[in-house]
Amino acid sequence: MNIGTTLQKIRKSRQITQANLARNIMTQGAYSKIEKSQLSINLDQFLPLITKININLQEFCYILNGYELSERERIIKTFTSLEIASIDDLQKMLKAVKEYLVHHPEDQYIDFLQLVYKAFIILQQENTVEKSRQLVAPIWHQLQILDDWYINDFELLNAILFLFPLEVAMEMTKTAERRLEKYDDFPYDVSYLGAYFRINLSFHYIERYLFEDCLTLLEETELKFLHKMRPKFVAILFERKAICLFYLQRPYEVELERMEQLLTIYKDEETKELLLKEFHLLTRNL
Repeated sequence: MNIGTTLQKIRKSRQITQANLARNIMTQGAYSKIEKSQLSINLDQFLPLITKININLQEFCYILNGYELSERERIIKTFTSLEIASIDDLQKMLKAVKEYLVHHPEDQYIDFLQLVYKAFIILQQENTVEKSRQLVAPIWHQLQILDDWYINDFELLNAILFLFPLEVAMEMTKTAERRLEKYDDFPYDVSYLGAYFRINLSFHYIERYLFEDCLTLLEETELKFLHKMRPKFVAILFERKAICLFYLQRPYEVELERMEQLLTIYKDEETKELLLKEFHLLTRNL
């Protein structure tokens, strides 16, 4: 379908006449030509039209594409849903990105995703942070100079924050939290992004033995964001709290049990196993 036929499909399903939809926006004759693909439409006209038929832009594009995501949207959705992935999963994602870039080499954001996946694969294969950091450093250099970040930018920085030194990660987090304030009245709640920055930052605190500061950060995050976070991130929060409490010589078993219970409820044994492995590794080596 094209824009005109999609508008027509939604208008008819809403049982709205052309005259009523076009009123105060354009003439009925002009609107009729748009539905017939005889006249192009500008954004100043298009947005009021979809508002009158009670469809937002994202949903309209989804319908326009035959109730499917575009290839680019699928790639971004896969990335933003990424939590804990195996090398095989990362390689599949990298392959999809590379195939997309063959036909869209100018897409900088998808090119950034290519760097991220390569960095993650190297990290798992070689366990070398420095090599992975060098790969994603251009992403931070590029975004650092921008006056504003947008939702995809926040998602991107969140994913790579743990690869940077503590001072840089703290700067990213503070800047992100400040810029996310602009989204307080956004139609969709994106405050969870601030929580994920904090959880990713917590790993840096643990690496630097800043357990008291880390525990404070995690407790504040839990208090403010708990019910806005995906279960896996809540589980990570509980596990990181347990690590801090272990080294502060305070009871930690309750937090570890909360993590296990949560992932048992969601039947996510793989993540539970990985987090328990991380807990035992970090509490043995630090």
